[in-house]
Amino acid sequence: MLQDIERLASRRGVVLQSVKDVLQSLVDDDLVHQEKIGISNFFWSFPGEAAVKLEAEIASLTQKLEERKAYEGRLKEDLRLNLIGKEITQEKETLARQVGQLEGEIESKRRELEMYTANDPERFEALSELFL
Repeated sequence: MLQDIERLASRRGVVLQSVKDVLQSLVDDDLVHQEKIGISNFFWSFPGEAAVKLEAEIASLTQKLEERKAYEGRLKEDLRLNLIGKEITQEKETLARQVGQLEGEIESKRRELEMYTANDPERFEALSELFL
């Protein structure tokens, strides 16, 4: 069979190696089947077979899509349940502002304390003991 294809291709001006490459590519992609019978290689393809493969793939992908949609639904429900009681209210905003103000005050007091550490009597005494 391959010899017939090769002969027809050479009459049309197609390079022999390209015919073999194309046939091998089709066999590798499972679009054409190959069977060696005796010394001859036979190639065949059934038109309905491609449709059956496509339908099986569509069914598989449809099932995966349904699973993903169900998973998405579960995630949305979990998110909704987790957000209950965590709504932003006026009271929470007020408390957040107060926390920010208090943190600012703490930081300013910390800087002020750092200014006075140079005059700390305990630190001065510890330094004088080191040098004496």
